[in-house]
Amino acid sequence: MLAHIKQVVAFGIALIGLEWATIASPALLLAQPPRHPHVANVTCPEIAGINYIPDPDDSNAYYLCVDGLLRNRYQCPRATKLAMTTPPKCVRFPHPMP
Repeated sequence: MLAHIKQVVAFGIALIGLEWATIASPALLLAQPPRHPHVANVTCPEIAGINYIPDPDDSNAYYLCVDGLLRNRYQCPRATKLAMTTPPKCVRFPHPMP
């Protein structure tokens, strides 16, 4: 009888562990830091503070550098154009007149 209880308890613990892993796995995947594509053409300046570097391959995107380190790449959505102001902005295209 005691052996049967131990088996049931062990099965219950294994089942709870499996359920926790199933629930936690998607959250863990989303918690990963964003992956930046390899950027060979962009070098962040060795200056303290925030710097915005235009993407040499995409005129509608820029890189964010903080204290000399590449932090992120931003791209303007369709129907907008990048204005390299400080900070950069995505501005809407004017609608063409008929």
